[in-house]
Amino acid sequence: MEDALRDARARTLALYSHLDLARLEVPCIAIVNPPLWELAHIAWFQEFWCLRGGRRDGTRAPMLDHADRMFDSGTVPHDTRWSLPYPSPQAIGRYMGDTLDATLDALAHATPEATYFFRLAALHEDMHGEALLMTPPRSRRSVSM
Repeated sequence: MEDALRDARARTLALYSHLDLARLEVPCIAIVNPPLWELAHIAWFQEFWCLRGGRRDGTRAPMLDHADRMFDSGTVPHDTRWSLPYPSPQAIGRYMGDTLDATLDALAHATPEATYFFRLAALHEDMHGEALLMTPPRSRRSVSM
């Protein structure tokens, strides 16, 4: 399971590595999300399910301020994701690294029954990688063949 989580994160970072996330614009259409939201959501999902057990009871605060309010796809309306006050791409990158490190540490101490959410987080991250590959750029002028 550790390899699957590391592989999913490496693939995600590779998929996004060539993009200028501070300036990239994608259209607001139903099948895509802003790239910074996607990345932070991946980290949030992993943290929420693997580290917080899917609980919002205050026993463990999110590792990134306001993460629950900004990156929970169940509570953040799709169209508002384009106007959220995102942390910098660097801060989101740190959040992704911190959540992965903490998740791998938690996995090392998890019972076999508790590994369901770790598997789910790896599959969820891969699903979002597929979503990026389907995201159309706002302008085709900058795409070279």
